[in-house]
Amino acid sequence: MPLSTVLPTLQEDSRTITILLVDDDAEQREYLAFKFLERVRCQVLNAKSVDEALALLEKHEIDIVITDYLMPEGEGTGVDLLKIINARSGPSPVLMLTTGYPDFLPDEVFNQIATVFCKPFSADRLINIALTNISSMQIAEAA
Repeated sequence: MPLSTVLPTLQEDSRTITILLVDDDAEQREYLAFKFLERVRCQVLNAKSVDEALALLEKHEIDIVITDYLMPEGEGTGVDLLKIINARSGPSPVLMLTTGYPDFLPDEVFNQIATVFCKPFSADRLINIALTNISSMQIAEAA
């Protein structure tokens, strides 16, 4: 679906989309939040660890989770977060994983997430794919 089709659909939605960014690198979270807010009306929540992400998931309706794989802050990895989300609520909101270590990802991960982005990645490409996936989910829910 072309982005020119996706953005009007997202902008016309009566509910603001909510994005959860999970990364121990504050600069990375701030940069991605800025890039999302620059492109579409949304709420961006930030977490620096799996524990913080889980607390936010309990309180908010999240449309998409974008998480780093390796987070030394606290316990757990992006894969651990994926498994917890899936165990709690069935398939996760579209989950995207960023990593500088793709060779360390278990094979099962690739069947459970929308996309793996290897660092360094294009923020614009990540955002385009995230917005396309959110729009696809909204269209499926409306059908």
